[in-house]
Amino acid sequence: MSDPSAMSTIDIIQSVGVFFGVVAFLWKVADVFRSYIHIGLILENGGASKLLAKVTVENKGVTSKKIENALLLIGPNAESPITTFNTTRSVLGPYSAVNSTNEISVQKFSADIYDGNGRAVIPLPFFYSENIGIADENPACTAPIDLSYFPKPGVYAVRLFVTGEGRLHRTTHDAFVR
Repeated sequence: MSDPSAMSTIDIIQSVGVFFGVVAFLWKVADVFRSYIHIGLILENGGASKLLAKVTVENKGVTSKKIENALLLIGPNAESPITTFNTTRSVLGPYSAVNSTNEISVQKFSADIYDGNGRAVIPLPFFYSENIGIADENPACTAPIDLSYFPKPGVYAVRLFVTGEGRLHRTTHDAFVR
């Protein structure tokens, strides 16, 4: 006869199933609080000498997210964003050279900066000045890019950097041909 106190195969399978169900539930609950934002960047023709950068920041989570900084970095497509930023520093003022994109993402500027040689930094204060926290919403803004500062023909990268409170930055990329 079998021992009535021994667990049957069905009992073991049920116990394992319950365990993984609890783990999945806890994982999902944690994900609600850990989930971050989704960003988007689309470039559109804005006329003879303008390009429009349509930027979106979406919070699909249930908790509000604070954006600390958002900016566009524009430069030659084949150039790294670090090189683009460091080359643009000649017109940026007292900013130090950066060694990583994390360092770029926290730099705040009060106005658009063009170096005249196909590089620019465009701050997006709409996301961190006008929106205290982004809840379950999808705010967007459009930033004009003045193409007259891009005299050389070529392919240019437009990178969107968004930095949130206590998080690594997010970035995305689009390009245009001049």
